[in-house]
Amino acid sequence: MATWCSLQPVEYVEHGSIPVSEVAPDLAFADLPSSILYRKGNISKLEVLGSGGFGSVYKGLIEEGQVTVAIKEFSSIAGKMEEDTLIGHELNAWDIYINGSREARMMHQLQHKNILSLVGLAFQPLRLILELAPLGDLKNSLKPFRQEKIKLNCRTLKQLIYQ
Repeated sequence: MATWCSLQPVEYVEHGSIPVSEVAPDLAFADLPSSILYRKGNISKLEVLGSGGFGSVYKGLIEEGQVTVAIKEFSSIAGKMEEDTLIGHELNAWDIYINGSREARMMHQLQHKNILSLVGLAFQPLRLILELAPLGDLKNSLKPFRQEKIKLNCRTLKQLIYQ
């Protein structure tokens, strides 16, 4: 079972101490089950799998149960994206939080055999812990065909996507 360290309560002069989860549940990720919230020390990064517009993706390990996962770690320095929209753009903590929380909530709600599932979340830095794709990503699966300039028909592309 995942463990999570709760945020410090907010102190109000008139109302006293109120937990952040009651004041702003979405800010404290209180709207997500506590079973998917992990402490930073329970997760190990093993190797870099890639990087993109909001950070890097690592192959990692959840200590309890020795489960191999993908870890998407959000960073304040945006990497190069395909459309070159974020080259050299520095993200602030709010940008990282908003994008990470949107993605976490969306992935938590989506359940489909062709979409990686959200295993958990960790903080400082914000990390999404995802199911590891056993065959890698689609881009790398198509790389040999692109290098050889082989054109694939729709049926073959669908088979590659759904494997």
